[in-house]
Parts: sequence; structure tokens; C-alpha cells
Amino acid sequence: MRTQTHAGKTGHEDGSATPLRDMMKLRSGRSALAVLFLIAIALVTFDALGLQEAAAAGTTVNAMAVAGALKETTTPDDHKVRDVSDAVTFSDESANVPLDQMMRRARKRKPVHNVAIEWELRDRTPARRDTVNGAATAGAAGAAKTIAVDNAALWRANDLIMLPNNATTAGALLLVTSTNPGAGTITVMAIKVATTKSTSPAAMGTVPAVADGEVMVRMTNSKTESDTPSASRIVTPDMLFNFIHSYDAVVESSTHRKKTKNYTSSHDLAVNQAGTVIDMRRGIEYNNFFGLPSVSLAENGELRLTQAGILHYVSQTIGYSIGNLSESGIVDIGEEVFTGNTGSKKRILFADAKLCSELDKLQLAKMQNLPTRMVAGVRTTDLKGRHGDLSIVHHPGFDEIGKVHFGVVVDQANVSYAELEALGHQDNDFRKTGVKDSTAKWWQAKQTLEVKNPETHYIIQGS
Repeated sequence: MRTQTHAGKTGHEDGSATPLRDMMKLRSGRSALAVLFLIAIALVTFDALGLQEAAAAGTTVNAMAVAGALKETTTPDDHKVRDVSDAVTFSDESANVPLDQMMRRARKRKPVHNVAIEWELRDRTPARRDTVNGAATAGAAGAAKTIAVDNAALWRANDLIMLPNNATTAGALLLVTSTNPGAGTITVMAIKVATTKSTSPAAMGTVPAVADGEVMVRMTNSKTESDTPSASRIVTPDMLFNFIHSYDAVVESSTHRKKTKNYTSSHDLAVNQAGTVIDMRRGIEYNNFFGLPSVSLAENGELRLTQAGILHYVSQTIGYSIGNLSESGIVDIGEEVFTGNTGSKKRILFADAKLCSELDKLQLAKMQNLPTRMVAGVRTTDLKGRHGDLSIVHHPGFDEIGKVHFGVVVDQANVSYAELEALGHQDNDFRKTGVKDSTAKWWQAKQTLEVKNPETHYIIQGS
């Protein structure tokens, strides 16, 4: 058999081992054993030194706790998984901002295009009532009589006036013959009641004596055959105003915090966003009731506007005796709220805890049986009367600011939002502008309140 020798290959032609190859393998194996031997000596030496140092320090090496079973008491705290609920804490958002909630759900909102908003105080229907301004004696039979009134500009010739509560002739009818708005007087004649069906002209009656402050009701007019058109009666509107209020709230989060994996990462963001929005809406709610209008310049020269709330426009207050609120008193409140104005037949009473308690104590069994319903997510208790329906809502905000035995009656038909920018949010990435390494969610609202026909809203205050 012939032996071949090439670079990188030594052996017989059939590939079997040769003495030279066997020798190389043997040497290689012995070298590996020598290396392993040296490593073992080093480890033993290092361990021996460590034992000597530990012994010198008086410590125990590799002294692990031994227990019979795995238990909570034998598990270190830093080995336990933290089980933290990611549920957002319950908060009845609608209960904290009932007026704002109702208005948004009812879509009582309209877009506007100016920061100063105006609206008409009330509808343009001419007044029906006037009052006597100074007592006047009775007139002569069939003669005209001049009477001073509070609103002479209201009257036109041929108007019919009723004196519903006249001391001499209750329900007497007077015919206006002429007016003098500059002097504040009208001239009238008394209608004489016919006693037969004859159409022959009869003499006019006698104008009765009238008292100072006596009510005069404008019934209608009475034209003659082939008469000329009556003088026009145009109502010039009274205007109210309010200013656009700019609200905002921000939740910012650093890039590090958003990318960190921990048990509160998404929970923190959700909780803070929910809390920030409700806090902003609470501020809007307070402003809706107690805000005052103003225009000023901030320190940076920018214009700052503040919004007026409902109470800025309301002047009428209904009082009651604390601890003595009765069924009869509730009916009287309803009568005052729903009569003498042109509001809707459904009003909302936002009340503090004390006023709500007095209402609940009022014949408790009956109050409990009153219908309770959800209106735009707000719990209400309805008092239904002949004058109108009054929905009672507890307002926690009144309690929070210290109002007691206090309430506000709102005619929702006469309150609405005027929005320059509706409540919403935008996401800001500050990294794109090079400001800082974080992002923020920015809520904004630019809006105000229109309070029409203030006579339809009332303050309730116990004393």
C-alpha cells in the first residue's frame, strides 16, 4: 500500500489513519486535558481564598433559607407579581356637571363667529299689562278721562282696556281715545254695557276711579265701520350680551414614560385623561352658574375675556323658611316659577344637598313615589303640577362651594351654548418642534352662555 503526503492531508490512499495522524491526535487530547486541569486548580484556589475571607469576616457562605413547602410567608416580596387593577375609578361624571351634561346631550349649542355675543332679551310680543301711575277719581257720565300710566307708549287709539280688580267696577272696560307718551298719559272712555239687542248708538259709560298701581290689561282693539288702519305697534328689542370664554386642559407624558413597560403605563394615562376632562367640565359648570363678564389685557398684552353665568342675569329670588317647607309651599313655588312669564312648562331645579333633604323629608312616602328618571344621563325627580313640571336635580357643585338651602331654577328652553370652538382635543408631539421629548393631549373649548328671557329663571334661597 502506497502512502501519500499532501499539504493538509496525511495517510494511505484508502484514507485510513497513519502513525503520524495518531500521534497528532494524542498530543492534541493531552493539551486539552492539561488546560482543564489548570482551570480546575485555579477555581479551587479561588474558592479556598473566598472561604478564608468569609471565615475572617464571620459570614456564612451559600446559607440559603430552607423551608418545607412554598408558601406566601416564604416568598420574598420582590418575587411577588404586583396585581394592580387597571379599572378607572368610578365617577358619575354627569352628576358633577348636570347642566353642562344636559345641554350637550340636548344639543343646546350653536356656532358663532365673534368673541362678543348678543341676543334679544325676550320675544317681541307687545306687553299685555300696564299699571296706573297715580290714583285718579271717577269721571263724569259719558265723558273722557285722562289717566297717568307707567307705559303710555304701549297704547294705541281704539285699544280696549280691562280693569280686572277695580274696586268700584271689577272687569270694567275702557276705550282708549288718544295717547300722550311724552306726558305718560292716556285718555279713555268707559264702555257702557248694552241691555237690549238694539244697535242704536248709546251714550258711553262712566270711567271708575282707579288706584295707584292698579293693573290694566290690554285686551284687544275695537275699530269702527270703514275705519282707517291702526297705528303700528313695533317692539324694539332689549339686548343682552356675553363674551367667549377660552377653556383648556392638558395631559402630558414623556416619551420614556409612554414606552416603559410597567403595570401602570396605560392605566396612568387613561386615569389622568379622564380626570382632566371632568375637571375641565366642572370649571365650565361653575362658570355657567356663577361666572361674571369681563374684558381685560393679560400681562403679555393678549385679550382675556370671561363669561357671565346664569345668576348674572337673574334678579328674582323665591325665599322659604328653613325647616318649614310644606306641600303648600312647594305648590306656591311652582306657581311663582311658571306664571307671569313666557317660559316653557318644564323647568329644572338644581339644588344643594340641604334643599334636596328638605324636599325628601316633605311627606317622604309621597316623594319616594314620585317618578325618577334619567334625563341626558342625569337623575331627576319630577314634580308635576297644573302650572308646569319641575325636575329636581341634586348639584354636588353647590355643596362643594358651600351653598346651603340653595337652588337655581333653569328654563332649559331659554339657555344655550354659543361656541366659537366646540369642546375637543388635539395631540401635540413636542419632539417635532424640538421643544422637549414628550407628547401631550390638549383639550380646548371656546364658548359662552346665552341666557334668554331671564324672567323664566329663579333663585331659591332658604332663610
